Amino acid sequence: WVRGIYESVVHMDQGLTREELVRIWAHEALRLFSDRLVGEDEVEWCSNKIDEVAKQLFAAIDHDEVLERPLFYSSWLTKDTKRVNRE
Repeated sequence: WVRGIYESVVHMDQGLTREELVRIWAHEALRLFSDRLVGEDEVEWCSNKIDEVAKQLFAAIDHDEVLERPLFYSSWLTKDTKRVNRE
């Protein structure tokens, strides 16, 4: 989990906001735990649990905006991690 977060930020040229860090944290949590689940109810439970933990640990952010899905699209070729919107 820590390695995934590290790999997401190590090559960034600019600074990282608190919101971006929480999005990376949640993205890596979903990738690590949720991607291994099969049932839709399990995936939903995992997603809700990650949101719950984020709300407990990261109090000074807009949780609805920061944890809105989808979180990121990343490219293995460029190692870029970018925020994506549903639009």
